[in-house]
Amino acid sequence: VENLQRIYGYYIDRAMWDQAADLFAEDATFESGQQGVYAGKKRVREFLGTLGPNGLVEGWLNDHIQLQVLADISADGNTARVRSRELAMTGKIGGQGYWSEGVYENTFVRDNGVWKIKSLHFYPTFITEYEKGWGKDAQPVPGPSTQLPPDRPPTETYAIFPKPHVPPFHYRNPVSGRVPPLLL
Repeated sequence: VENLQRIYGYYIDRAMWDQAADLFAEDATFESGQQGVYAGKKRVREFLGTLGPNGLVEGWLNDHIQLQVLADISADGNTARVRSRELAMTGKIGGQGYWSEGVYENTFVRDNGVWKIKSLHFYPTFITEYEKGWGKDAQPVPGPSTQLPPDRPPTETYAIFPKPHVPPFHYRNPVSGRVPPLLL
């Protein structure tokens, strides 16, 4: 599942929408920021298509580095939860460039012996114009697409930097056993 999370990042980097969508279970969900929930593999693929053309084009930077992947496999070995971070550098030459960062809390399922993404939930932490930086610019969390409305509203409402938001942890503190408090 750690590799699957990283492979997802590589496919997104290269705008390989079909390959990225193939990583999802048929009944998967996809939720990013306040954009709402897309339900089903077909809808995940449709949403990915709103992010740009299929395949990189000259002058488009679209890197989404997957970091700090922490996987927890269930006792029966058929489901897993992953928390990870993404650092993204995106933009087009001659246009705007952006830094962004966020947290994934994803669920994976083993389907006929193959790991697939069951639910992807990305929580942006910050989005800022490259030239201004986070010290001078704070873009809002992305809302629902008018081009491709979601199947359901977002499961949570929150703001991003400069407001602090810590997405819920799927695991307890490994030493104390307590659920980490959220800084809201």
